Amino acid sequence: MRALATALLVACGSTTPPAPAPEPVAMPSPVAPIPVGPAPSVSVPVPERLVPSGSYAASHILIDYAGAHASLSTRSVAQARTLAESVHAQAVGGADFDRLAADHSADPNAGRGGRIGVFLAGTMMPEFEAAAAVVQPGEIAALTQTAYGFHIIRRDAVVQGNFRHMVVGFDGARKRDGTTTSGMGRDKEAARALLVAAQARLADGDTWTDVVSDVSEDNLASFAGDLGTVTPGQMVPSFEDAAFALQPGQRSDIVESPYGLHLIERY
Repeated sequence: MRALATALLVACGSTTPPAPAPEPVAMPSPVAPIPVGPAPSVSVPVPERLVPSGSYAASHILIDYAGAHASLSTRSVAQARTLAESVHAQAVGGADFDRLAADHSADPNAGRGGRIGVFLAGTMMPEFEAAAAVVQPGEIAALTQTAYGFHIIRRDAVVQGNFRHMVVGFDGARKRDGTTTSGMGRDKEAARALLVAAQARLADGDTWTDVVSDVSEDNLASFAGDLGTVTPGQMVPSFEDAAFALQPGQRSDIVESPYGLHLIERY
């Protein structure tokens, strides 16, 4: 499986192809999952996974407190536990998880419904995995504490797709280093015109590979814009929503993201 993070879009705007192997360059994600690796807190056994592939997907709401790892909160542990128990009860009772995450979670994915995508077993904190492993997709796990705080975890179905794209930037679009593009002399409408012309070429029979090579401005252009296997939670929402709305073999209309304008194919 190709490594890909939200950085597919962070890579937009570069015209230098990766070398030598045709692998997308993973860039820092603007919506990072909770940290992985050995937990500073006590490890717990992780039960056998409920999916044969050894992968799972989850969303979570993080309630942190003063002294928790990477936390800026001034809440006490007791205050955090009381809030976490309340939010957990609401989630179990059927309250909208996306809204609960937006209102309460300290995780960077809060605005995305707490979605953290698909992970292989053993890549998340043991306490988190132990809780997620014993519930079915769609169910809320038991309230869980890690070194980062209290987690309300929803096990999600494993969803993934294979995508490729082309992208054209414009003044004001975001670059990989977090700054914005300037001095291109191209506004959003000019960028759109380039992709409209690309659509016309595709309709006339030009190959996707040729058009991407001529038009796309990210560092995957020489590899037909191939993003490999992507799971929800890895990309910026506008790109992700358009991509996963496609069926294999379909191509999107022009899609705007903070990094430019895109055409997306699912294969």
